[in-house]
Amino acid sequence: MKTNRLLRIVGITILYIIMAGIWTSCASLSSGEIVQSETTASSEKEYTIEVLAVPGKYSPTMSSVRGITLSVSNPIDDTNIIYNWQTSGGTFFTSISGKESTEYSGESVLWGCLFDESATSSTSDTITIKVTAINSSTDKEVASTSISIVQEGLNYIVQNPK
Repeated sequence: MKTNRLLRIVGITILYIIMAGIWTSCASLSSGEIVQSETTASSEKEYTIEVLAVPGKYSPTMSSVRGITLSVSNPIDDTNIIYNWQTSGGTFFTSISGKESTEYSGESVLWGCLFDESATSSTSDTITIKVTAINSSTDKEVASTSISIVQEGLNYIVQNPK
């Protein structure tokens, strides 16, 4: 009885590891994932941050995908750094949904569209998402970057900046 339970736990663990590997492989195939940033000059150290966006293409019709997960792929190694995310469209799904989200220690944020009648239009809209690294002890911006998400009908595609 205990042996069967142990085998089942080991099997489930192996299955999770395999699925995580497949998810990582699929995510790395998405276009426009890592986006280069601009460096913001200040009297403090200069940092460069990049945004990782997974998946690179999203549609609200994808039942198993809640939105585009955004994270800083190279977080600044400083406990005083917070990341402020802002979007010109859609929303961040955090404890309080909205156009702005502040995350500590480089946690990821989940962005999604606000589905309404205009989402089915054939026009192409561009949404800008900006992340700013702020030193919370000095309240100074130390780095920032932005990415674009282009809406094409029901699809939202992450674009590299120009």
